[in-house]
Amino acid sequence: MIFWPFDAKMTGLPVHVNPLGTYIMFAGTPYAHLMVYQHPKGIQ
Repeated sequence: MIFWPFDAKMTGLPVHVNPLGTYIMFAGTPYAHLMVYQHPKGIQ
């Protein structure tokens, strides 16, 4: 996780779970952070 104060709308990243990549979790809250999803065995 990378924590940083930012406006989720300005990033263009999705705010819903994206199992194939990065998304913003808890957008619009003080706990917003960038999630980088990574399956331990890769995409199957």
